[in-house]
Amino acid sequence: MQQTPLLIATLKKALKANNVTYKILADKLGMSESSIKRIFAEESLSLQRLEQICALINIDLSDLVQMMNRDKPRISELTEEQEKVAAADMRLLGVAFLVVNGWAFDNILARYPINPADLVHYLLVLDKLRVIDLEPNNRIRLLISPNFSWRKNGPIQRALSQTVQKDFMEGDIESAGGQQQFVSGMLSAASRDEISKHLDRLSLLFNELKHQDQRLPLSQRTGFSMATTLRPWRDGLLESMIKKHENQ
Repeated sequence: MQQTPLLIATLKKALKANNVTYKILADKLGMSESSIKRIFAEESLSLQRLEQICALINIDLSDLVQMMNRDKPRISELTEEQEKVAAADMRLLGVAFLVVNGWAFDNILARYPINPADLVHYLLVLDKLRVIDLEPNNRIRLLISPNFSWRKNGPIQRALSQTVQKDFMEGDIESAGGQQQFVSGMLSAASRDEISKHLDRLSLLFNELKHQDQRLPLSQRTGFSMATTLRPWRDGLLESMIKKHENQ
């Protein structure tokens, strides 16, 4: 949560935008300039003092909070260490997937077998990782950018390859409402690079549409996964296939 430094940084920007210096502020509040500098440096502004300063530049404290929220940096991926924390607990990872896709606290409780105390615990972990802000009344506010993704070949992708991807490939994909295509052939290095670029664009498109659809109610959205893979054949693959064919 750690919002005080961000709030004061936003207040400094608002003062600068209104051409209010520390000296002007000190004069308006009947304080010395050194005292003003000290309380800003120590981030020791009381709520009453914050409201006084906001009033001097004709904004409400709620306006300042909104400005702070708009200015907060949004992450596009976690660090390696952060992903290790999430990947070590599949239940935490499941909660992370839900909140990243716009699920609210009550939605998760209503749909999944988790009690409120455990859910709050996992949300606090995600808050500490700066994926979300857990606000009063368990309101979840995302801190991630629209193009957020898990690290390539990172701890979470490795964890998913052992669990989710197995389930992903089971059953009839198309009858379940999905689509599957498999093509194979021999490509030049230039063609391989061209395909790779299109795969990157496709992943970006998936994330953009996912972010856009978060405005829709949950009843109009369905969970989908998309696996895009381009890899060279393993040495001896064709030899193995031909050898088996000859022995049949």
